[in-house]
Amino acid sequence: MLSEPGAAVLSLDMRAAPSLALGILLVLGGCAAQPRTAPVAVMPQAYTAQILSVRPVSAAGGAAPALNQVMQSLGTPAMSPPASAREIILQLPDGSVRSLVPPPGAAPANLTPGMRVMVSDAPALRITVR
Repeated sequence: MLSEPGAAVLSLDMRAAPSLALGILLVLGGCAAQPRTAPVAVMPQAYTAQILSVRPVSAAGGAAPALNQVMQSLGTPAMSPPASAREIILQLPDGSVRSLVPPPGAAPANLTPGMRVMVSDAPALRITVR
């Protein structure tokens, strides 16, 4: 009589074994590392535009006063943009308008409204006169 109950337990385990094995494979498959893909190279994007306005960037407008107050409350000196910082407002060929504040040296110093320029975004912002 002892062999009959043991046989019933063994047959129950044998019926559950395929389901258990499938469950374990699914769990382990979910933990498997994904294959690495090659990094995608950033293609330089360049476009032409017309300058609408060139103006100096000042610390008096926008969020700069609030940022300066926060920095002063933390005990650090107030931040101000570099003296050569300029905002260049461009109109693209599709009619959209874009505002850029290029880093010093990324745009010629003699930009005036009405000039046509070439703007490239990658690898770094660069503005050249056409």
